[in-house]
Amino acid sequence: MSTPVKAPQSVTRSQVKLVGVRYFGGLIAALAVTQIPILAGLITIFMYASFPQDLSPLITLLAGIACTLFAWAILAIPFSRFATVDGGNPSSGDGLRKKLHVLNARMNSVQYIIAHQDAIPTSAPNMQPSPPTTSQTIAQAFALEVTKGHLDGIELLLNKSGLSWVLSNGYINVWSRLQLAEEDMIYILPVEIVAEDAIYDQWRLKDSDIPGWPAMHQTLEGAINSLMLQGHAVIQPPPSTQNSTDQQPGQAVIQPLPPIQNGAEQQPKQPANQLPLSAQSNTEQQFARSRIHTIRSNINHYKKARWESLIGSRNILMGIAVLSSLFTYILLCIALVGKVPPSKMLGAAVFFFVGAIVGLFSRLQAEWTRKNTSTTSVVNDYGLTWARIIVTPVLSGLAAIIGVLLVAMLSIVLLTPQPTSGTSIQSALSYPKIQDIYDVNTYPQNLVFAAIFGFLPNLVISALQQQSEDLKRQIANSNAIGQEQSQGDTTSAGQGQSSPSNTPASQGQSPPSNAPASQGQSSPSNTPANPKQGGT
Repeated sequence: MSTPVKAPQSVTRSQVKLVGVRYFGGLIAALAVTQIPILAGLITIFMYASFPQDLSPLITLLAGIACTLFAWAILAIPFSRFATVDGGNPSSGDGLRKKLHVLNARMNSVQYIIAHQDAIPTSAPNMQPSPPTTSQTIAQAFALEVTKGHLDGIELLLNKSGLSWVLSNGYINVWSRLQLAEEDMIYILPVEIVAEDAIYDQWRLKDSDIPGWPAMHQTLEGAINSLMLQGHAVIQPPPSTQNSTDQQPGQAVIQPLPPIQNGAEQQPKQPANQLPLSAQSNTEQQFARSRIHTIRSNINHYKKARWESLIGSRNILMGIAVLSSLFTYILLCIALVGKVPPSKMLGAAVFFFVGAIVGLFSRLQAEWTRKNTSTTSVVNDYGLTWARIIVTPVLSGLAAIIGVLLVAMLSIVLLTPQPTSGTSIQSALSYPKIQDIYDVNTYPQNLVFAAIFGFLPNLVISALQQQSEDLKRQIANSNAIGQEQSQGDTTSAGQGQSSPSNTPASQGQSPPSNAPASQGQSSPSNTPANPKQGGT
């Protein structure tokens, strides 16, 4: 009798580890979103008001903590999806997979061409491509291996679950590796694709907030011209003695390559003190790719720093919300240990919720106004807006509790008459008990002060909101016109877009003769119209 085959123990351990890591991420997500300390306070107040008065407050406190832990454990199950790449931020996760698919397709195409380069016919069989130089071969081999390593590492990261997706740091790490892989592929992709992506980078640089963008825009223009001139024309130095009627003095002349006659190409003569045309072409092309690589790396670093600032601000706000709710719960525990009557405890809860409701409604109104008026509302802020909404009621409620206490103390000091000669200061000042200050029936006017102090945290949060809006505006300005404002907008090919139809890359034409690579001037034919200024 055969026995059933058991699954390997390593598979079971890996599955348990995966579930455990995902569940831990769900615990952290539930803690931040539902504000577990506030939930514990509500459960404890309900039990304290419902249990008999002769019951020890410590038992009530422990019972509230036990019920809260049980609720937290249950809530972590649905929140565990936030610990995956598709659950933490679905739009960014979808963009990651689309971008990875495009880069894998490019890599497979490059590897196929390398493996079958002898069998693939060229568009002009009589014109053989120039053999690559040693430095170019080394750079291509190095870029190929590094890109393969990045793509394999990204596949592993996307299949992992953990706290990094809850904190959104995982998205930034994967986007960074995708951008590094894309930058390295500049050295191995065909010239047409590299030029097309470089034109798209020009669109991103145009009128952006990136420091030194005009110089980078002009450098890209020269690199694009160098790439597109390969195989189309040869740049000759300007004549020194005579000028034609349609040529400006000192201007370079672009002469086409000689036609093919009788099956053989008529090669132009080279001076004895210059490198062959093939070596010059490869060197110039390699240098152009290097310039494009450097500029794209600068653009990616600029945007990465601002995405990290947005995500860091979100995580800090969520941490402040958790600490504030924990501090509020500690105040509740102190009141329980001091055996404050349940009616006074409920009065303090009323003041807390008055401040929280006022702060929440004012925050919702501010966010709604920003959404309808701001041009950066389509930028993915990775939950920063929700973080502001979640932290506001906690801070507003706590501010209402502290504000009512301060107003009561100041009113006693300011409104109490000065002591006479027969009385002392201690007897003249009649301080009420703290528990009486939060009695709604005794001091109903404190509800107004609770609402006022509940509104004050919005002033600070609005200032933080303005800073985040500046970051989002900088991100939006560094995207192409009409581009969806997301993290995965590195190149046109990454989003399935192409360069405009009037660009040299899309038409397969050489740049105009008045914009050679040696001059580094900007051509209006491959850049979008600039409404702010006439040109670069």
